[in-house]
Amino acid sequence: MSAPWFAPGGSPPELRAEIARLMAAISIRAEIVARSVEIDDDVGAAYALRCLAAEVRAALSAGGMLAEVTKAEREQRRAARTQVHDLHEVRP
Repeated sequence: MSAPWFAPGGSPPELRAEIARLMAAISIRAEIVARSVEIDDDVGAAYALRCLAAEVRAALSAGGMLAEVTKAEREQRRAARTQVHDLHEVRP
């Protein structure tokens, strides 16, 4: 997967906010495509479609980053719980 064109901070809340922002942009862009097609503006529709595709790719990239970050956080929490459990374990 190619690098995202945006630079979110990388925390789950920041990535979720970026995804939400991109979904709003995608919604607007889809409306622009539809209206361009309605008025026979083929050049405008083609440009808006390319922009739409880039925004979808960016959203997919942010979603992938979010999945990686949340997986890493879960693994860290699991490791910390295991470590605490091991400290409290009574050994003969």
